[in-house]
Amino acid sequence: MKNKKITEGEDPSQFCIGTVLHVNCGNSRLGDVRTDQFSLKPGVFWADCHYLPFSDGSFDTAIIGHVPVNDKLLERQKWINELARVAKKRVVIVHDAIFQVPGFRFSFFYATKDKPKAAIMTVYDREEEGAAS
Repeated sequence: MKNKKITEGEDPSQFCIGTVLHVNCGNSRLGDVRTDQFSLKPGVFWADCHYLPFSDGSFDTAIIGHVPVNDKLLERQKWINELARVAKKRVVIVHDAIFQVPGFRFSFFYATKDKPKAAIMTVYDREEEGAAS
């Protein structure tokens, strides 16, 4: 995926590797396991993004759909750390900012189509060599 030219509106599922946890999924159907604090649709489990109820490295990819933008820096670092903890290979964040994700390196970002609240999604790969394809 390095140096891949990203075009607006590409399907985010193509950037997910293996098993996918979708945190704060809202109404999205993306992910093998979907969690949210506010949307309890069928197939969506309740979970606080700051304290995910999964073991370390439970999923190949962790994606957060709706970033808690009003979080203070300490709370923001909690959910970033949780994504890094449960993801083995890749973290995808829907937000207009690039974050530092512990144990991961920024790989690329891409523009999302018709998403005024988040114009970009950023992709981070585990720093270990050969962890992401």
